[in-house]
Amino acid sequence: MAEVAHEVKRRLRLIVETYYQVQDVRMRTDQRIQEYAEEAALAAVVGEMQVVALRNAGDHNKSYKKAIKDLKTGVGPEQMKFIEGYDVAVKGLESEKRHRKVNDLMREQETLLKTQAMNEIGDHPLWKEWLCKVRGIGPCLAGGIISWINIHKCPHASNLISYAGMGVVIEKYICLKCNLILDGNQIPSLEDRMKQGQPHEAARCPKCQNFFQVMGHGARREKKKVLGYNPNVKTLCWKIGESFVKQPAEKSGYRKIYDKFRTQIEARIAANNGFCGKVHYASKGKGGHGEEGDGEGGTEEGKKGKVIPCFDAHVFAMSKRATVKIFLSHIYKVWRGIEKLPVSTPFSFGMLGHDVSSMIEPIVDKEVEE
Repeated sequence: MAEVAHEVKRRLRLIVETYYQVQDVRMRTDQRIQEYAEEAALAAVVGEMQVVALRNAGDHNKSYKKAIKDLKTGVGPEQMKFIEGYDVAVKGLESEKRHRKVNDLMREQETLLKTQAMNEIGDHPLWKEWLCKVRGIGPCLAGGIISWINIHKCPHASNLISYAGMGVVIEKYICLKCNLILDGNQIPSLEDRMKQGQPHEAARCPKCQNFFQVMGHGARREKKKVLGYNPNVKTLCWKIGESFVKQPAEKSGYRKIYDKFRTQIEARIAANNGFCGKVHYASKGKGGHGEEGDGEGGTEEGKKGKVIPCFDAHVFAMSKRATVKIFLSHIYKVWRGIEKLPVSTPFSFGMLGHDVSSMIEPIVDKEVEE
């Protein structure tokens, strides 16, 4: 089957990028309208001078946000007055045909761009045979997958995962059985190991022959280094993960996978007294987590801050990332199968000897299929 024409991919990329740019501006406008109406409603309840006092409290708007939250969740005449003030403020924007009108126009543009994306991918076999049946994957996400990925250049699922920026940059190898740790350059490549007569499998510990586990970090931009992935595809993967998480678990197979990974990660962290293996600091500087920043004091601890247990946002990101990697391996398997191209066994099963019966097959959500 012939690869999608270059002009079609260019057109698809333009549609998808424009769609998400319009969506971003529309969402920001929604937020502005909400903040404007909330402040107007708060002023209707407590008075303009009190709103100014809350804004100038010097606690990063915590008092102001708490006042709004209390009125939203409370009961009684003050809450009713807040709701009425909110509605009046929103209607005032509509009558003036300002932000609200712009917001409605952007929604129309989103719908138009989504329709254009559907027209471009409607006959593509990957969409017709599988992606349209996956809850959480619409025409724009599918358009990004089809326009940015060349499945002919991905002989293994790991190639696609690396291209999407979801791979791991290996720093060290660790044996969980005897705790031996080696630098990444101390382990010969698979090709070199096979030349030495070793089997086609992952690297093993020279002491106990247990499989090594890699230690490293996710693919990211590094100064003076060539980018080893497509940033557009990495952003697309983030959007895919967000879309899966927002699906109802009883209807979405990939949301169930996310929940499963999250349960496993939380159990592992609980068994390790709240730590996940990555070092987190109470306050981060310019370097971010695990790197030196501009914290207080001259010591290492002062610069980086106190080491703290893993936090919920990191658990969320880890679970979502694992789910997206499974989805990418499914794209590889389904798309290569459609194109009648060779499909290799996933790394965990082909190189680490995991039980093939535990392999997760590409998911079709029956509700979408019907």
